[in-house]
Amino acid sequence: MNKPLLGQTLLALLLFAALGALLWKNYAEHIPQAPTRPAAFDQRFTDFSARQFTANGTLNWLMTGAGLDHRTGDQGYTARDVDVLLYSPRSPASPPWRLHADTGTADEKLAEIQLQGAVHGTRAPYQSQGELHFSTAALTLWPDKDQAASHTVSTVIEQTASGTPRWQSSAQTFALDYRSQELTQSRVVDRYNPPRAAPGDSP
Repeated sequence: MNKPLLGQTLLALLLFAALGALLWKNYAEHIPQAPTRPAAFDQRFTDFSARQFTANGTLNWLMTGAGLDHRTGDQGYTARDVDVLLYSPRSPASPPWRLHADTGTADEKLAEIQLQGAVHGTRAPYQSQGELHFSTAALTLWPDKDQAASHTVSTVIEQTASGTPRWQSSAQTFALDYRSQELTQSRVVDRYNPPRAAPGDSP
């Protein structure tokens, strides 16, 4: 190989090498960087169900929903489209409360459950009491302690067998301790609808 041809070959190799280095540098500058912020959750479940039992093996509560995330750093759980069945170990024969909420959160031990967004609950008739309906914007439950509380306006309605309201109680806040049978409310507005007399009954 003559010297001019060898020089051209070396020059071409050097140009290709320089071009390759420039292309790699340009590519490296545009490689997407891994996010430095830690992930919000480390486990995700869809169409989940969770249960908690009492010390004697009876069901304390059942939670189902569309999604459940476990937050990183053992910071508890967040849930979406949540349904909760709350049983009463104190009165096993009484029907459970059925609660629904848009979202929910719980601590790592599931000792405190917070429901948010259009919280609505129902309880089937029991003994002399009709069907109960409950609504509020946010509700906190402590199932192990049989306690519940809300710091938003809440309403409880008892319905008759025909579906009409028998009484209604609205309060700015409330705290319920089911074990001690104590209910504390603030700024309460109650309404009672006495049954109408049937035609022909004496006044």
